[in-house]
Amino acid sequence: MEHGVRALKAERAILEKQIGATRADAALLALDKLPTVLGGLNELAWQEHTTQRSRAALTVVMAYGLRTDDLLPAAGENLLLGVLDDAYLAFYAATHCGQALPGISAEEIRVGAAALLAALPVEIVPRLERQLHAALDEIEAFAAGVR
Repeated sequence: MEHGVRALKAERAILEKQIGATRADAALLALDKLPTVLGGLNELAWQEHTTQRSRAALTVVMAYGLRTDDLLPAAGENLLLGVLDDAYLAFYAATHCGQALPGISAEEIRVGAAALLAALPVEIVPRLERQLHAALDEIEAFAAGVR
């Protein structure tokens, strides 16, 4: 993961042209914390007191990140920008777990989510957030035996 983040940061010049230097700097700082956020979601998922919804968050985030046809695919000129939507989903999920993530403060998560939000096209964010909540709703319903 960390190696991939370093490789993506090499695409900085393209990202700066797309979103500006200030937003690119903030987004790249948030990207440095992505492995910690994912690790925190993973650790949280295995804690006894964690809600079903919080446990499912990691699964949904990882499934979205592995998709090649997501809302902002990481390909060509959008290689780095296409990773930022994946990272935003992880930070957004972390802010909505309702529980502290091991290894990273709530403030670091909030700042990272805000930086990634500012870097993404405005039309992507509401769709991404709706997809996360819809997936978590489906998982909760399935776990409860409703579906």
